[in-house]
Amino acid sequence: MIGYEQLLRDLEGVRRFAPDIVVLDEAQRIKNWATKSAASSRKSLEAPYRLVLTGTPMENRFDELASIMDFVDDVALEPKWRLAPLHQLDRGDGASGRGGARNLDLLRGRLAGTMLRRVRHDVLSQLPPRTDTRVPVEMTPTQVERHDELLQPIAQIVHRSLRRPLSQPEFLKLMSMLTMQRILCNGVAQADFDDHWPRIQSAARPTPALLEGMFVPKLATLRGLVEQVVLGQRRKTVIFSQWRAMLRLAEWSVRDLLADAGMRAVFFTGAESSRLREHAIVDFHDDPAVTVMFLSDAGGVGLNLQHAASCCINLEVPWNPAVLEQRIGRIYRLGQSKPIDVPTS
Repeated sequence: MIGYEQLLRDLEGVRRFAPDIVVLDEAQRIKNWATKSAASSRKSLEAPYRLVLTGTPMENRFDELASIMDFVDDVALEPKWRLAPLHQLDRGDGASGRGGARNLDLLRGRLAGTMLRRVRHDVLSQLPPRTDTRVPVEMTPTQVERHDELLQPIAQIVHRSLRRPLSQPEFLKLMSMLTMQRILCNGVAQADFDDHWPRIQSAARPTPALLEGMFVPKLATLRGLVEQVVLGQRRKTVIFSQWRAMLRLAEWSVRDLLADAGMRAVFFTGAESSRLREHAIVDFHDDPAVTVMFLSDAGGVGLNLQHAASCCINLEVPWNPAVLEQRIGRIYRLGQSKPIDVPTS
């Protein structure tokens, strides 16, 4: 077994090995044909028998699906220049122009000879019970004020879109303001992270007054969940956020609780090196003292944590419901033997 990064380093040795069977797990890593991982996989692993495994065969573009299929059958989706005109829907919002899919029966027919699809319905009977809980957290007046300041400029752009398609700068500005509203729903300290972080990271413990002054009420709620699930029930837990700044605030807010119990947390995001991420996975699985893992959506794809954790806390709800299921899927997958809980704020 070899990782994609190691494949790049040991390319010549793998070529000399000349395997008869090659299996690519998390094959979405080669969805972009121009990347080094995709190029090295296609050119150096020309084994007689090839298999790819992925839970996300296509996220944004049809050429991502074509890039993965090329490893198995490089003519199944030919000619590739017809994929977008035949199957793509126009979003009509001035952005990328990609907004949906059509003629899917035709596409399924072309892939029938090379793709085996297993849907969630097929495996639900093999999974333990799952309890999803919405945890309401009321915003502070300061959060509401900052959030509502963006309502009028957002409404102006939306009203403009009713008269004509938005330009690319207009669309990006709209998405930026909507994203800032989501950040403010998490807390003012995340929106103004660089201003707040130097002050709070030097504090020995997150006192109620300090937490209140950060205008991030989700942190107090998180402390309660960690006390209940991690300390009280002795269950390992994964905690997700789209933003690393929120994860840093969250880890700081529970660090003293974990330390008092002889426990600690690890990070698994796109910001750590591959070596640190590997250490985090090993520690989370094997070290009883490592009871919490903080993950971002960028770092949490392809992880199998079902043998370690049985609780997944989401600090916010992603825009895309599939991303939420991807988060939960780190622990809610075949091999999980315990009932799982999914609190989401």
